[in-house]
Amino acid sequence: MVTADKTVASRVRLLRSHGMTTLTWDRHRGRARNYDVVALGYNYRIDEPRATLASCRLGRLAEENHRRAQLDARYREALGDLDVVIPLPPVEGLVSAHHLFTVVLPEDVDRDAFREQLSDRGIQTSVHYPPVHRTAVYAASQELPITDQYATRTVTLPMFSRMRDEQQEHVVSATGKALARTRCL
Repeated sequence: MVTADKTVASRVRLLRSHGMTTLTWDRHRGRARNYDVVALGYNYRIDEPRATLASCRLGRLAEENHRRAQLDARYREALGDLDVVIPLPPVEGLVSAHHLFTVVLPEDVDRDAFREQLSDRGIQTSVHYPPVHRTAVYAASQELPITDQYATRTVTLPMFSRMRDEQQEHVVSATGKALARTRCL
């Protein structure tokens, strides 16, 4: 249970199942004969295969989070001498899943060229996340120049619990070389 509020709980139960007044299971068990759709809802029910997968993955969660924490620390140390900003340092008392490792490139580095350099070395990068005010659903008329400038310089480097030290060393080496080759003059 995530709420003690019976009204909220009832509303969430309704919306999780397409806004239908009774569930298929209730009809199947003879607790209801029909249903009505009273709200625009969603299908937030998890099926059995995904529930099984999630149960298995939860058993490895602590181990995988620990490994990503090690990789995060190794990245911070190995990239510390490069001309990148590593945001969000660890905070005492807080536990992070370390699901992403993002760097902020110097202003004079062409991000697309940098990412292409890494791609040429077999390294996939991403951009997390685009500025919310620039997405269609949240388009804002106001300007956020600091957010926009930051967003053009961020790159997410590979980070996954099964990443081997040698793979990470390859990323670090390629990052240094790509920085040197992609500076705008």
